[in-house]
Amino acid sequence: MPTTAGGALVACQIPTSASQVNVKSEIELYPNPAHAIIHIQWNKAVGRDVSYEIHDLSGKSILAGRYLSAENPALDVSILPNGLYFLKLKSENLTANRKFVVGH
Repeated sequence: MPTTAGGALVACQIPTSASQVNVKSEIELYPNPAHAIIHIQWNKAVGRDVSYEIHDLSGKSILAGRYLSAENPALDVSILPNGLYFLKLKSENLTANRKFVVGH
């Protein structure tokens, strides 16, 4: 709902679901590019039950799994050929996509 602030009209946008919250600062992948292992770091607000899926550039699902209570989750990407991939993370609180590169 627009409000006025000092005579100017100001529009306020409030997220209405967890999926609309900006999660850039809540999820980090490192190292990127990765050679063998990619570590995932997330804020506790992301939740405990987190599923993941790795897709290649064509959208094909390459790997999938779930973390039920990992504090410092890591993925073994050593079997993936060099290239750009997308990691999709999904929990009760969010859905997020991150890009990462594998380079051996």
